[in-house]
Amino acid sequence: MNGYIYGNLKFHATITGLEPNTEYAFRVCAFNLQGDGERTPPKKMMTGGMPPSPPRPQSVTMLSDDPPLRARIDWQPPEITYNQPINAYTVYYRPIDNFGNGYEKLEVPGTQTYAELTKLFMGKEYEILVSAGNDDGWSSNATEKLTTSIGVPDGEPLNVRYDISAGQVWF
Repeated sequence: MNGYIYGNLKFHATITGLEPNTEYAFRVCAFNLQGDGERTPPKKMMTGGMPPSPPRPQSVTMLSDDPPLRARIDWQPPEITYNQPINAYTVYYRPIDNFGNGYEKLEVPGTQTYAELTKLFMGKEYEILVSAGNDDGWSSNATEKLTTSIGVPDGEPLNVRYDISAGQVWF
């Protein structure tokens, strides 16, 4: 990549389009109508890193439809890691209609691309958030949803009242 600075009072340059977590070497020389001057020795610099892109959820599967309910979420690693390893994944989940309460949180090693969700309730829709972390921070969240089964009633109806009149039964 070559760049030029025109004018005799400019002593700096801004170089754009650099990739995160990448080493670059810079050399500077002056030039005029008579030709190029001597180049400086290369100055090596490393750009700062960035958090990875979000993980890519693949599936959410119920492991048991009877209490205690359990589910598994699987994902692919982030597409963009900026040449850094993924240190960990964080999984947050909660029922969608339960905004007042916090999320359940799971931390997963960076080499594992799944998590098991526990403490689930029947007949609820869940929001699941997955993020990936490296030495430079955490990705934005990838979002998935899960709806648990309603299940069969576990007992007979309680407090049933009957009213019989005119040959009909009312509940």
